[in-house]
Amino acid sequence: MLKKLILVTMAMGLFACGERLCAGNLLKSNEFSKAAGWDFYVEKASATAGSEVQFDEGKAVITCAKKVPKNPVAIQVTRKNLDLVPGTKYVVRFKAKISQAGGIHGAYRRQGEKMQPFFWTILPEKTDYEYPLTVKNLSGTQEERPGILFFFLGGLDGRTLSIWNIRIYDAAHPDSEPVETAEAPARIGDVVYSVSGDAWPGWTAKPAGCEKIVNAADNTKCVRISAAGTGESGELGNRDVFGKVAKAHATSFLMSAAVGDLMKKYRGYELEFEVDVKGKNVPAGLKTWEGVSVSANYGTDSLNYNHCYYNDFSGTFDWKNIRYRIRIPRDMNAMNLNLGLIAPSGEVFFNHLKLTITDIPFSMKEKPEGKPYRGYNLPRLRGFGTGITDPGSEKGRKTIAMLGKDWNVNVITLWFTQKGSFSDCDARLDKWMDSVEKSLDTAKSSRVYLILKFGSCWRDVQHGNHGLYYEKPEYADHFVQQWETVAKRFKGRREIYAFELLNETAVRLQPAPGCPDYQALMERTAQAVNRIDPDRTIVVQPEEWWGTRGFEKLKPLKAKNIVYAVHFYAPFFITHQGVDSFLSHETSWMSYRYPGVYQGRTWNRETLRHDLQPVIDFQKSCNAQIIVDEFSCIRWALGDSRYVLLKDMIDLYEKLGWDWTYHAYPEWQGWDPRLGSNPWNQKPPAVPVQTETMLKGWFQKNEKPVF
Repeated sequence: MLKKLILVTMAMGLFACGERLCAGNLLKSNEFSKAAGWDFYVEKASATAGSEVQFDEGKAVITCAKKVPKNPVAIQVTRKNLDLVPGTKYVVRFKAKISQAGGIHGAYRRQGEKMQPFFWTILPEKTDYEYPLTVKNLSGTQEERPGILFFFLGGLDGRTLSIWNIRIYDAAHPDSEPVETAEAPARIGDVVYSVSGDAWPGWTAKPAGCEKIVNAADNTKCVRISAAGTGESGELGNRDVFGKVAKAHATSFLMSAAVGDLMKKYRGYELEFEVDVKGKNVPAGLKTWEGVSVSANYGTDSLNYNHCYYNDFSGTFDWKNIRYRIRIPRDMNAMNLNLGLIAPSGEVFFNHLKLTITDIPFSMKEKPEGKPYRGYNLPRLRGFGTGITDPGSEKGRKTIAMLGKDWNVNVITLWFTQKGSFSDCDARLDKWMDSVEKSLDTAKSSRVYLILKFGSCWRDVQHGNHGLYYEKPEYADHFVQQWETVAKRFKGRREIYAFELLNETAVRLQPAPGCPDYQALMERTAQAVNRIDPDRTIVVQPEEWWGTRGFEKLKPLKAKNIVYAVHFYAPFFITHQGVDSFLSHETSWMSYRYPGVYQGRTWNRETLRHDLQPVIDFQKSCNAQIIVDEFSCIRWALGDSRYVLLKDMIDLYEKLGWDWTYHAYPEWQGWDPRLGSNPWNQKPPAVPVQTETMLKGWFQKNEKPVF
């Protein structure tokens, strides 16, 4: 819902005093001005030499050159990513002072559309201004076409304009009390929510078992949750990013607070979730999320999911401080915080909970200049993820040749899995690299790029299936060393398009002391590859199997030649319907159709695009190239759901300029694009199925690399 006050900007303290922008230079705004989404610059230094924008006590002071050329170029004050609703009338209020009578030219423009210009008269004797602004009905959805509102001053010899406190209201409520107008823009370090002691307003327990107490041991006022009674059982009520509902072995005793209305103003911001916790006789959980529970749960327009702090706290322990980062989804429409126990017994105490801003939204950051790095000179990469593990064998080489000739793909993925002891893994890696080496001539003659990808079984199954890179420093060291070995072996080999560092990592617990987190491990590895093979493309996924939502947490790597990968299996109840049942040798399961309605939510092409929005935001704000290197739909999806869903997916990727590799062929028969909808018939039909025909249609558009 559109708030009556759409925007509050240029408030006192928004700009740092003394910062100055001279002609031709873009201001490197501090986080306060960037957090409000404004840029300030003078275009074409040769045409406006002597002009400048200065920021003084919260005002933008624009000064025109004394000698203005015949066709001066704007000195602009610009608000980017402003989504005003087409067909709606607004009121713009602001304060301004001008040295001589004149006016402000400006325009509102949505991406890809014509400007909607305006001219507002400014008088020396007047300070407060109010002008109407009507946003016309234009093509495209609001989400697809963010707007730009800008003001500029030009052609006024030697005049100075000060402008501040710009606000935009819904014209239907021009006299209503503005929302948020008394607050300064959010800035890094701001505490946006806190509760402690015996003051926990809005928190409720389900079931009963939460109480505000004075702890007799240390006289601390806090909250106690006791695993007493029957508790809540069954589903946790939160979905993972693929839409699957998690189930707990133990009952849950939780207290929660609805904070959605408060947090809507911080959508897109990264926050640090911090709370103190103390435990008594807490049993060890059988699942990662069991035991002490600390989570932020979101409702969005596509699915509900959460950010959990996974931990291994058990037994009796004194006060510990929990800190972890969350990013409020851009499309969050509901949010609650949960604290408590998912356990059959025990007690847990909580105190000093707070949320602190640690980063601004990606859309408000300064976008890097130039075109995104791609690492190739073709229009697009389209191909297959494969199950090929011995590419240099006769079968492997024939398969690569077949994919290049019969399907006309221009990229495929080859796998290596890290497992076992270091010595065993190193020996297998050497053998795999020998096999890859033997396949390069076939890739060259077939004009197919190869992506070399690592998967990992280095996980602690007794500790939440946590990646060992984050538990034991030697595993992180060896991970980097193995990629260094690969980089040295294949340095300069152009048949290999990229190294994909790690597939679907399982980051669930906090890293152990001395161990990297996922971001640090990827940066360290990418930098090592950069040093050895400086022209090699590196593909990086977000962490924790996180699908599109992982891009809300991922930050651009501090390394060169990075392309970012997303896995997209949405909606999961369509793409994976019956997979678990089939693998369990069942003969029937629930089936669903796409497009359709599931649990009250409509899934269609627009829903898919909405679910991809975190990736789109990352792509635009970080100037990144995206490859969808896993997406699929099980072949027995109801009716023509597989074909329709995959068609919608690929149409979106193509529109967004993304590369893609279908998962997977050749690999498991459930994903085979040649096979029909009968799960027990693994023979391709005489007439190609729609999915095969559609994929081949796209592959025929491919241009092939020349080595």
